[in-house]
Amino acid sequence: MNRVDPRGPFAVPRRATRWPPALVRPRPTSRTQAIVSCGGRTFIVAMGRSGIAAVKREGDGATPRGRLTPRTLLRRKPCPSPLPWRLIRPGDGWCDDTGSQHYNRAVPHPSPMSHEAILRDDALYDHVIVTDHNATPRVRGAGSAIFFHVARPALTPTEGCLAFPAAVWRRGIVPMGPYLIGIPPRPMRAR
Repeated sequence: MNRVDPRGPFAVPRRATRWPPALVRPRPTSRTQAIVSCGGRTFIVAMGRSGIAAVKREGDGATPRGRLTPRTLLRRKPCPSPLPWRLIRPGDGWCDDTGSQHYNRAVPHPSPMSHEAILRDDALYDHVIVTDHNATPRVRGAGSAIFFHVARPALTPTEGCLAFPAAVWRRGIVPMGPYLIGIPPRPMRAR
């Protein structure tokens, strides 16, 4: 029997970031796309087929409302990143089995439990930012594998992730700080 590290191979120590928050709000003309604003830049991205939801459930197709923080980056090719990163391996998987003790954690691929393979035939996971959604504490059924990854060319909906166009990834301008999804930023105090 394969033992799985409960922290997963992608676990990284939490540390403070100095990046500005990325504000994510629904695009007025599309329920399945969002506008991401950060550092003076604006991006149109794909999001979950059910839009933004305050209560996320496994399989609902919603992007969770709240603050998500990038933890680590997985990619197919080496490239510098301000986040801890590593190359994707053929044995990388992510558990989405609500009955498993490894729910919303990295697992070996293939695995007897329901999981998603990270190494895909298409380009969607050429770059994958693992977020802290439902990580500490993990609640079974509250959503798994909420990543930031590469979008399909037509920005078609995801299962709940945020997906940036491939050109944004190639230019290295995907925001790496916290994401405020569907919530307004805190007002700044005058000094």
